[in-house]
Parts: sequence; structure tokens; C-alpha cells
Amino acid sequence: MAKQTASKVPQIRFKGFEEEWEEIFLGEIYKKIRNAFVGTATPYYTQKGHFYLQSNNVKNGEINRNTEIFINEEFYLKQKDNWLRSNDIVMVQSGHVGHTAVIPDELNNSAAHALIIISKPLRDTCSYYLNFYFQGNRARRELANITTGNTIKHILASDIKKFGVYFTHHDEQTKIGGYFRELDRLIGLHKRKHDKLVTLKKAMLQKMFPQPGATTPEIRFKGFSGDWMENKLGNVFSYERPDQYIVESSEYSNENRIPVLTANKAFILGYTNESRTFNKPCIIFDDFTLEAKYVDFPFMVKSSAIKLLTIQDNKVDDLYYAFLILSNAQIEIMGHARHYIGVVQPTLVRKPKIAEQQKIGTYFRTLDELISKHATQLKKLKQIKSACLEKMFT
Repeated sequence: MAKQTASKVPQIRFKGFEEEWEEIFLGEIYKKIRNAFVGTATPYYTQKGHFYLQSNNVKNGEINRNTEIFINEEFYLKQKDNWLRSNDIVMVQSGHVGHTAVIPDELNNSAAHALIIISKPLRDTCSYYLNFYFQGNRARRELANITTGNTIKHILASDIKKFGVYFTHHDEQTKIGGYFRELDRLIGLHKRKHDKLVTLKKAMLQKMFPQPGATTPEIRFKGFSGDWMENKLGNVFSYERPDQYIVESSEYSNENRIPVLTANKAFILGYTNESRTFNKPCIIFDDFTLEAKYVDFPFMVKSSAIKLLTIQDNKVDDLYYAFLILSNAQIEIMGHARHYIGVVQPTLVRKPKIAEQQKIGTYFRTLDELISKHATQLKKLKQIKSACLEKMFT
């Protein structure tokens, strides 16, 4: 790709394209820009009939069918003037206004509800180009300027007809549309893999640990038998206050090397140049929220509410297995109070002998690493898409 700095051209574009882009009102490009029928007493079906596309099916450039609604033949035929055709563009007109999607072949002749339909181009255009154009920050800012309403936002088809979009040659539109479609394909691939692994982990946590009242799990590795023994978490862990590992300054920089951790979702707050690190594998546990993270690298913390948990006897207990039983123990949060000594330590859990613990710990650690890998890749791809949306559209 070659960088461009002249006006009316994007910062980055594919090689071989040099002409300036032209701003054109959508009404001059598309013959039909209209509101889909908005009905009140619509005869809905949940399992059969014709697919009825609604605003909650359209978000971030895609059509999801998680909340499918179908309509009967009579109502469908009344919608004939609003049937969706392949490559039509639909835009949400109320609520999360401005979100768009391209109608795929499998939804050709579907009916629509509460959407703006952009169809019948008067010149050679790429629907996917326009779909991604509307995902860019510039388009979203300009769409926000023409929405109405306070609590619930609205946008009119008549305003979309007068909405200016920068168009380039059809070949370049096709290149750009194809590039972002491939990005979306990769994003979708990693999301599906990530979600499947999360679902698998959730199921195996149910099946590979004894449920209430049971002394053995439903599924276990070959070669292991016998009841799991009950013990208190306080007999599994040793704990340490984090006082000597708390950072003095919260001025973090990515140029520093030592991560500053929290047990909540953020996990890494930033990086410090201080060096009073905790250097053993452990579990960081938030005494107020009961959130926990397994850590096997040097780190510092920001809060004194963190407890640093290690295993009392490595010949009896495995740290990652202990992390699993702690994370999944049914412990009630008792308001904004410290929990570890009074609530967590007396909690009873079941555990097998060390060899089986290690097998289970290794299995779930591998799952967690795969989940993290796909989550990281997903985040990177979304960042690439966001940056390219900013730089590849003028």
C-alpha cells in the first residue's frame, strides 16, 4: 500500500490507485433509500415462516440471527415492496442508529422492520465498501449530527439521501471491501474458537469436579479412582500480605518492564520501573471482590487488598488445581469487607491426590492458554480493523 497526503484521498490505499475521491450524496448513487414498514400487530412466529429482519439483528456491519423472528405468508406478501434483495444495505433507524449490514444471498427476499433500506445503485458501486465506510469514525460522527431524539435516537431516510459519502473507482471500492471482509472473517474465526473454548471450559468445570453431595466427578482421567477428600482452603494455601510489593508511583509506561497487577478483569494496570517484585508462582486474590488470577512471572501490585497465595505443601497440592477450586468455589461476597481469613479459609472443597490434581491442572491450564491466545489475536485484529477504518477512508 502507498501512503497519500493530498486532499480527498485516504492516508493509506492500495497500489495502482491515485485519483482523488469524490463526495456524492447517497440519493444520487442509490435509486431507493426508504424506511422499511413499521408494523404494530405483526403476527410473529418463532420457528417457521419468512425471516423478518429487525434493528436488533444489525450491528457493527454484520447481521446476527441470534434473535430470529419469522412472519406468516399473508403478512410477508403485504411486505412485498420492502423485501430485501441480495447486496441491499440496511441501516438501523432507531436506537443504535447508523449501524449497517449487507444483505447476503441467503436472506434474499426477506422482510424487514424498522430499518432504512439502501438499494438499486444507479452506478457501479460495491455494497461492502459502503458498509465499511459507515463503520469509520468520520461517518459515525457525521451520522450523529443528523440524528434526532434524546433518550432514543432516530434517523430518517430523507436525511440519508442527503448524506455525503466519498466514493472512489469501483475497482478500489472492491479492493477495500474485500480487505475488510477478510479481516471480519478472521475476527469471526477467532471469536468462534474463543467462544467454543470458553463453553468447553465451563462444561468441563462442571463435569471434572464433584458436584454438591458427590465425592467423585462425572468425568476423570484414566487410571484414577477413589473418593476425593474434603479439606479447608485454609489448609491448602499459605498467604502473604503484599505490602513490600506495592508500587510507590502509579506513573506507568510501556517502556518499563515490571507489570503492576490487579486481580480484577484489567489484570495488568501498567508497567513500572520499580523492582521490589514478587518472584514465585502464586495466586493474587482480591480480599474484597474474591477475584483471583494465576501468575507465574515477577510482578508488583497497587493495592493492599491483594493477598498473595501459595501452596503450603507442594507434595500434597498443585497450585493451578488450587487456583481452579478457589476460582469456582461458591463463596458469597459479604459486602465491602475482607473475606480471606474469615470466609475463604474455612471454605470446604474436595480434592484428589496430587497426581490427579496435576493432570486436571495441566488440562485446564492448556485450555486457559488457548482461550487467552484467541482473545489476544481477536483484540489485535480488532485494533487493526479500527486503525484501517481510520486510515483507508477519506
